[in-house]
Amino acid sequence: MESIERDCGLKDDEYWPFKDAPPEYQRESQEYHAVLERKLIERFRQFAPSDLLELLTSDKANFWELYERGRRSVFEQGDHFGAMVDLVELYESEAKKCADAEAYYAAVAMLGSAAEARILLECLRQAGKIKSILSTTPKKMRPRSSDPLEWGLSDLIYVADQAGWLPNIDDGDIIHLVPGWAHRLRLTRNYLHPGRHALSKPHVLFGRGEWLDAQSAYAALRHSIDEAHKKEALQFSK
Repeated sequence: MESIERDCGLKDDEYWPFKDAPPEYQRESQEYHAVLERKLIERFRQFAPSDLLELLTSDKANFWELYERGRRSVFEQGDHFGAMVDLVELYESEAKKCADAEAYYAAVAMLGSAAEARILLECLRQAGKIKSILSTTPKKMRPRSSDPLEWGLSDLIYVADQAGWLPNIDDGDIIHLVPGWAHRLRLTRNYLHPGRHALSKPHVLFGRGEWLDAQSAYAALRHSIDEAHKKEALQFSK
């Protein structure tokens, strides 16, 4: 491989994207990686727990996904934005799985967490704006911590509204107040607390109707954040 690189005039610090490499280099590269994979499996047979060896040999994609998550958890602990992106995808996926299994309490809880994660993404993306909002927020309305990662959903909704990330939705017939939808989702999610459930809705069990309401609230929140992005991009383009 190094010989091919030299023959093609590549310097020591120059590389091809794999798809742009000469065919003979691609063949050599594939053989090289096949050897590395065989060596890796040999070492796993010698030293790794049997369940890890089984995962590597039977479900390679899952093994390397878990490997990457483990690597990031050690070496990228400060990447809160990247972690939040992953969590949005996870919570949305888990909400659907729970709803499909008719586990509606769990499904609503996952949508509530997804809502938190989506607003947190904006807080992390626009830290300067958050700082400015907090500086002008009355003390009694201000979150106890200045770190958005420590806020609850109520604080996140309030700050997102102040930041203009939750614009109302006009569908031609009525105007949907998105912060209100977000709080509706929050309140439904909070019925996971047994004391609150017993005090407010004793003997009432949530089902598909509550799930559909939560889905509508989350869809409104997600749409509003996307619209705020488009408006922001338009302003920057002028």
